[in-house]
Amino acid sequence: MSSSKTIEHCDLCGREFRYSPKSSDGTYIPAYQIMVCSICYATNWEGWAPQFEEKVTRNLKAKGLKIPARNAEGLFPRDG
Repeated sequence: MSSSKTIEHCDLCGREFRYSPKSSDGTYIPAYQIMVCSICYATNWEGWAPQFEEKVTRNLKAKGLKIPARNAEGLFPRDG
């Protein structure tokens, strides 16, 4: 029995990564409805870095999602 993994692209940096329900190299973030690689997820633990704000905002607007309030660091929270 093989585990089904798909290749995804990080919505922030564009990197390809393997994703499956049981094991993956990335994360789906429901509040933003985006897939991000494990590197972007891990390095933005305080909130989305300024270089990603435009992509995050554009994605939220395109999907009709609410833009979250900034956190104490002045960033959009990573997990919404």
